[in-house]
Amino acid sequence: MTRRFDVVVLGGGVNGLGVGALAARRGYSVLVLERADIGSGTTSASSRLIHGGLRYLQHGEFGLVRESLRERAWLTRTYPHLVRPVRFLLPIYGDRRLPAWKAGAGLGLYDLLARDRLFPRSELLSRRSIGLLRPELNTHGLRCGFAYSDGQITSPERLCVELRGELLQSHGACRTYHETVWVRREQDGWRLGVVDRITGAELEIEARVVLNAAGPWIDAVNRALGIPAPKLIGGTRGSHLVLPQRPAGPGPGSFCYAPARTDGRPFFILPWDGRVLVGTTDISVDGNPAGWSAEPWEWEYLLKETNSLFPEAGFEEHEVEYRTVGVRPLAASTLSSRSGSTGGLTRRHFLVDYGQLAHAPGMAAMVGGKLTTFGSFADECVRWIDDTLGTPADPGRHRHFPMDSPSPFALRDAPEGLAARYPPEVLDALDQMTIGEGSNRRLAPPLPYRVGEVLHAVRAEGARTVEDVMLRRLVVLPPNDMLRTAIRTVSKTHQLGLVDEGSIREET
Repeated sequence: MTRRFDVVVLGGGVNGLGVGALAARRGYSVLVLERADIGSGTTSASSRLIHGGLRYLQHGEFGLVRESLRERAWLTRTYPHLVRPVRFLLPIYGDRRLPAWKAGAGLGLYDLLARDRLFPRSELLSRRSIGLLRPELNTHGLRCGFAYSDGQITSPERLCVELRGELLQSHGACRTYHETVWVRREQDGWRLGVVDRITGAELEIEARVVLNAAGPWIDAVNRALGIPAPKLIGGTRGSHLVLPQRPAGPGPGSFCYAPARTDGRPFFILPWDGRVLVGTTDISVDGNPAGWSAEPWEWEYLLKETNSLFPEAGFEEHEVEYRTVGVRPLAASTLSSRSGSTGGLTRRHFLVDYGQLAHAPGMAAMVGGKLTTFGSFADECVRWIDDTLGTPADPGRHRHFPMDSPSPFALRDAPEGLAARYPPEVLDALDQMTIGEGSNRRLAPPLPYRVGEVLHAVRAEGARTVEDVMLRRLVVLPPNDMLRTAIRTVSKTHQLGLVDEGSIREET
């Protein structure tokens, strides 16, 4: 591996991979280093939405909402197999804190800022119309409601895989399970000591500039590497749970966004992967993200609010199929224009130049942001790289924005939902693999996943552990023991060298 790069990015979530891919496309030599697997942190614990941030309007974040809606349009057109427009129901109840006039005004502004033909405008619904549309919904105290549009991403994990692919296509590099253990400032840049946590191999990397894109771990990375930066992250914990679908509960098309009866905070109920995804909480946290976990009352809160909207469903705790806990890498109040409640913390992103902040020129941190806006954040960071390295501006080499392209939703037919996971070029590669290696057999019948997908995950998508394949290439949640065993067998048969996450060294 080349030991000298123009740009080294610490962190392989959607922000780190986004800026890495864009910088490589710009012509820089780029290396992305990730301590675990790509997309294994905050990215995979999101609400799986690509949205403008309707509730940000009440905090006056008009610029952020406009930016998010613009990015929503770009993502929907650029990754149509992963992102699709969906229609949400916002019910208005008399005993809750969101009056109809306020919701209507906010949605009207939302539509005005969006102006996108892929996302139909909002509309007012009568109580009777909602009863016909969602007969399973609680109608006690229901006044009216609104239907509005936003986007859902089926697999943020797969988005990270594709960004990694874009990085490699532009001759960049990505190394997972590589931890940076020290940095040293040199005359023309930085030198980094890196350890491969699977093999134990040590290497040194030279970089002209370094970007800390570790998300909620940014402060922890600064401390570990001795960077004298002040506190940058004021993160909040977001928890989700996955429930089974049932006739009396939210159905396959039941996208709901409603204020919680308990505290008025908006939460989502979404169909996902044949089940129901509910979230999220917003709890202020501090310290090392590795030690953060949800408290029992958070799961009780989400279950209670779900049953409040769908009382006939009667979900119970033992029916929860899966839980996720992630930390939003929100900016500390010293960077934010507002402080106070967690809901009031800005979701804007900030590029923090360490040259001005910590006497470390050529190093910066990607603070804040959200899944929807990773592309615009990458634009900002690449412009900083241009300025820092003295590269002439060339706007034509930044992102293509196909706003006027035709509707992209005539997707290729593929067996058992493959087209919902892979772009056409990967489907072609899987087809060729099936012909050449006979890898079309199922991994673990009756599950739909194929042997060829495991081979592709390792050979082309950078999977190094069994869990990488299952959780972040096939995106099987919750983990399936039968599938885990099958992946191990394929790895042994085809000499793929996969290991289990539990065997990876932690002492670094």
